[in-house]
Amino acid sequence: MTWSKVWLIRFACVVTLTDGGAYAQSGSTGLYSTFDPTRATPAPPLPLPPGTLLPVIHNPVISPEEYQQRKDTTGKAYAVSGPPGLLFSRPTTQTLSNSLAPAPTINFEGVVDQTYQPPSPNLAAGPQDLILIVNSTVARYDRAGNLTNQLTLRDWFQAQLPQVCSSVVRCLIVDPSIRYDHIHGRFLLVAEVFDDFAGTSYLMLSVSNGATFAGGWRNWALNARLDGQTLTNNWSDFPQVGYDDKAIYISSLQFTISFSNFVYSKVRIIRKADLYNAFTTFLTYRDITDLRHEDGSKASTLQPVVMRGGVGAGNSYYLVSATDNSPGRFLTLFRIDDPVGNPRVSTTTLRGVVTYAYPVPAFQANTFYTLDTGQSSILKAVWRDGVIYTAQNVATPDANTTVLYSRIDTRLLDVTQQAQWVNGTYFYPAFDVPASHGRVNGFPNKLITGSTTDATGALASASLTDVKTGEAPFNVIANGVVRWGDYFGGDIDPILGGLWVSGQYAKAQINGFGQYGVRNAYFPLVAQDQFNDVAANDSARDYINTMALWALPFGCSTPGGYCPASNVTKDQLAVHLIRLLYGDNFAFTTTPYFTDVPDGTPIFPYVQKARDLGLIGGCTPTTFCPSNAVTRTDAAVAVINAKMSALFGAAFSGVTAPYFTDVAPSDAGFAHVQKMRELGITAGCSATTYCATRTITRRELAVFLVRGLLH
Repeated sequence: MTWSKVWLIRFACVVTLTDGGAYAQSGSTGLYSTFDPTRATPAPPLPLPPGTLLPVIHNPVISPEEYQQRKDTTGKAYAVSGPPGLLFSRPTTQTLSNSLAPAPTINFEGVVDQTYQPPSPNLAAGPQDLILIVNSTVARYDRAGNLTNQLTLRDWFQAQLPQVCSSVVRCLIVDPSIRYDHIHGRFLLVAEVFDDFAGTSYLMLSVSNGATFAGGWRNWALNARLDGQTLTNNWSDFPQVGYDDKAIYISSLQFTISFSNFVYSKVRIIRKADLYNAFTTFLTYRDITDLRHEDGSKASTLQPVVMRGGVGAGNSYYLVSATDNSPGRFLTLFRIDDPVGNPRVSTTTLRGVVTYAYPVPAFQANTFYTLDTGQSSILKAVWRDGVIYTAQNVATPDANTTVLYSRIDTRLLDVTQQAQWVNGTYFYPAFDVPASHGRVNGFPNKLITGSTTDATGALASASLTDVKTGEAPFNVIANGVVRWGDYFGGDIDPILGGLWVSGQYAKAQINGFGQYGVRNAYFPLVAQDQFNDVAANDSARDYINTMALWALPFGCSTPGGYCPASNVTKDQLAVHLIRLLYGDNFAFTTTPYFTDVPDGTPIFPYVQKARDLGLIGGCTPTTFCPSNAVTRTDAAVAVINAKMSALFGAAFSGVTAPYFTDVAPSDAGFAHVQKMRELGITAGCSATTYCATRTITRRELAVFLVRGLLH
């Protein structure tokens, strides 16, 4: 194979595929049940001999013969010329933000379950819970890493099994993923169910009733053979889930039931307003099928973005895909406009990227067994402020088993930065982007992956970099290869803002048979100092510094300072809130609402926008009173309205039993303060009180805004 470095050719070609009217097909399901994981009874176990290992196959989108040929011919030379490091392109200078601590502060063993191989571990962090998933099992840990609940996926979806399966053994519930929707405070669990004997295929979708594991869930079964309402002879594989402030998006690969030939990719759009409504009994969705690259080839493993800080993100949603042609010389950005109305899809081809192909198998120390490293699919996509950060397994001209990171600016329609690991073998990124990363043209400093390379670049057993070293070779063969997974987990903590990662490592062998372990770790957020009056031991230091990266602080008279102890005024609240949501460029009503905030004053656009959105009202029908003090209840109302009102209006649900003795159910801001506590944005001013009428300080406001709108 001949490689060519054409990294400096920079242009994008935009092709509109369709207006979406005939392309997006409507469908629905009424198959649902309520579920309480704290009271679940075990489902009947699979009738398998002890120690049986069921393989989970991620079908390649090319023929098995071509897949193996690519793996065999790309080149297997393991060359090390120094310690592992990152190679940068576009530009070539190193640009990592020191946004995360170099070492984890929490590091613990995860689920041990060998019903299925591989486990493909991933996790989601909520205000109170860590939920970890491997193929076959869901486990709940507290935020210190202590296991409290563990269920199989058969336990979890037991009520639906008679509806979606006809055979116990042939019905596999696999490829699970878990997300915490930080915007609206819900966990989202997605898995696929395929009964090849009966020819049924379902996407199982479980959504928590609130922000906690123990608050109850609703489980939905969505027929994956349907494209809208049209029954196909296809089954869905490898579901990937993303979300924004309006909907969730599940992409999947469609294969023929008879021969498992790849047909096309599909995206299923489900409105949050329906999914998060406790009274919904008939869930509708829109399907978009057969998305293709500009060259006409089928787009596979469409990776939906997770929208970080996604309040006020606009009315477009993005998915990213890599080509399966070899060598790959472009990425494709799919934009869905008006996704919950009349979806319209446009395609942008991003050229000038590092040339890539399928990664080669990863060598391990002390064995001839190599680990299969999958296809060159994009496995992570994170959106922040118009920029999408991606991570994918690839072979490149400089490394034949590596993870390639790309920074895509959706406003420039260009890849502005790429980086890859060299001097070793790297695969399956555990990746996310903290708010402390800011707007720099680069990547966070903790890029955790699976690896068979130690810190010097020498060959080692499979490990999770910076978390857990491998202990022995792994040699469990499934369908002729040693599978190591499809993905590892990465998630931003909604309270503290750091990075949680989950992945597997090779444990010590038992009687010559390889074993795996799952390891989980937390890397704290680190925000570089921005002010001269915020002490190093200030409890809100990281929040204040993080906010400064996204919203130019307003209202402090101290040069170079933030004035953390000063009280917040209404104009300060309006400016900080709108800057975090929209920056400084946004549309707003130009006719003044308030006589004391006339057109031409610096705060005018921000006050107008806050009034447009119903986030902050006036003190009278015609005046704003910009210098009036803001209470902690006022701040709660503004923050929760920013998160909830666009989707739910004033009727969002929440915990009704009062958290605080000084905020009664009859108080005007009760629901907002309750939601602040439920989402972990505040714990109150004491264990039992909120200090509702006290003026909020700028220090406290930074915590509210960053936890509420950035993490």
